[in-house]
Amino acid sequence: MGRNVRLPNADLLSVGLPNENRSLKKEFPLSWKRPFRYSAGYFLTFAITLISGILLDVFLIDHVDLDEVLVSDVHTIWFVGIFFTFFLWACKYTYEFLRAKQLNYFVEKGLFHVRKGVIIHARGSFPVTRITDVYLDQHFWDWIFRIYSVNISTPTVSSFRFSGIDGMSYENAMNLRSYLVTVIDSLSQYWKSMDGTSQGGASRAVNSSASDRVAENEETRTDKPLASSG
Repeated sequence: MGRNVRLPNADLLSVGLPNENRSLKKEFPLSWKRPFRYSAGYFLTFAITLISGILLDVFLIDHVDLDEVLVSDVHTIWFVGIFFTFFLWACKYTYEFLRAKQLNYFVEKGLFHVRKGVIIHARGSFPVTRITDVYLDQHFWDWIFRIYSVNISTPTVSSFRFSGIDGMSYENAMNLRSYLVTVIDSLSQYWKSMDGTSQGGASRAVNSSASDRVAENEETRTDKPLASSG
């Protein structure tokens, strides 16, 4: 279970954490397919509009005797629909491209940092000691584009939702997970050693206190004068 504490700088390296900034995004970058994945719905709308217009023009207008004005109106509506859906897709792709550029995740002095947002930036951080589990996740569109999300479990729901890294290739997602799992395992060993040291120190303190009380009782019985008889 994670602990909401920060390790001393001297103990950071012992559990695989750098004293200074370690950019995890440079080591485990996002996939170039991420903007396409998050704009796929808009592109699908554009493609349907384009294909339906072509089919309408080929199978309906060429085979049905329609008024030229009506045909012109249909073409105008079609072109407007194509332009509008393409514009929406282009805007969504640009936004997702910028969002991927601005997304940053790194470890610095025992803290895991995540920064998100294009215009309004949101930044969160929490001690790595709070991480309880790391696992990969994949939704339908992720499966289509062969990308994965790295979910980082923490005791609080807010940090869990904010700290997830989505849009990574399988290799980079697994490498990031392996790094964080290694840190978690090192932290587990670290806490066990610290708890063992604390328990050993407490046991020695209890034994020392008990020995002192025994010695004090012995001295009391030795120094106490014997009662005279008769």
